[in-house]
Amino acid sequence: MQDAKVLLARLPTSALTEISSMEISAILAEYIDDDKIRRAKGLRESWIDLYREAQYDGKVPHGCNPAEATRKPIAKVKRRRLSLDEWR
Repeated sequence: MQDAKVLLARLPTSALTEISSMEISAILAEYIDDDKIRRAKGLRESWIDLYREAQYDGKVPHGCNPAEATRKPIAKVKRRRLSLDEWR
């Protein structure tokens, strides 16, 4: 679980219940600022799943999912379709 390691590396002394949505949002903002929007989107989804699994195991209380409370990164498409003349 590479994405969990990112969270652990950034917040090594924090337990899952102590991590706030503001801290997660700050990490995602760094990826977005570096133009790694797809990576930020993937991290957010993985962290949402991580918290869901932690809820199922009883590690965090039900409803505790700070990753879900963050704004979803939106990746803009940078490519466009080729016209027939460009294709030829």
